[in-house]
Amino acid sequence: MGHPVSGSGNSKSSVGIAVARLAALAKLEHADLWFKFLLALVGLALAFAAALFSTVSRESGNIWATLVLASAALILATLVGLTTVPHLARRVVITRLRDAVDYEVTRAGIIYVMQ
Repeated sequence: MGHPVSGSGNSKSSVGIAVARLAALAKLEHADLWFKFLLALVGLALAFAAALFSTVSRESGNIWATLVLASAALILATLVGLTTVPHLARRVVITRLRDAVDYEVTRAGIIYVMQ
């Protein structure tokens, strides 16, 4: 009659719901953009972690670890910036431009332009 309140049936239904949500996400129109966004988010999180660990290693006096971690942070952030961000920005600019071009010619607008 309803969903079980407790027991193993509840965990099976929650797993089924999670799988259904993932399947729905995969069928989204902009799934590739979401994937690139999440990939950029992971890359920037790794770059941030590397930068934090480079600071910790610098304070502990380990110069080589500082050099490697700081370089990794810069390289990761640069890769994300050069590969993912332009593609995402282009999509946003095209969508906003399409919305911004919709205009009407009015008498007040013509008078304003003529002045």
